[in-house]
Amino acid sequence: MVEITGTFTWRDSLRAFWLSMRPRPVFAVVGICLGALAIGLLLVEWRAFIRDGTGHPGGLTYSLLVLLFVFLLYYPWKHYRAFKKSRTLSMPVTFRFERNAITISTELMTAKCPWSEFVSARENSHLYLLRDVAGQAIPIPKRFANTHEIARAVHEQLRVRRLVA
Repeated sequence: MVEITGTFTWRDSLRAFWLSMRPRPVFAVVGICLGALAIGLLLVEWRAFIRDGTGHPGGLTYSLLVLLFVFLLYYPWKHYRAFKKSRTLSMPVTFRFERNAITISTELMTAKCPWSEFVSARENSHLYLLRDVAGQAIPIPKRFANTHEIARAVHEQLRVRRLVA
């Protein structure tokens, strides 16, 4: 049995959000190609604007500015505000990795989820994101593991269940 404890922050919530949005590799390649095309069109649009001195930047420029605003300012602010408003989001959480289940405990509740309920997991350098059969995600920040041995044990628990590589 491995047990880790810590307190979620708004940054953990934001990182889980970004990780849940990470596309599959095929869609990532398509997205990179479309992004390169958009940047090329944007450069052509701005080149004509700067060289000729007529007209104005087109809709593509404004669309990209809106996307940058949403992803770089609005979403972080939204997660920060949610954590400031709710005391329950920033309560200490304990994850207990047992042989047959994972137990998640806070001051207000305790939940025990059998390993068979989890269908997939995603991982980055900051956290694990477990998905159950209902599609709900459980973020587990890696910083909760105080030592390298505990972090390795948590990873091994998830690897044995074929949730992470």
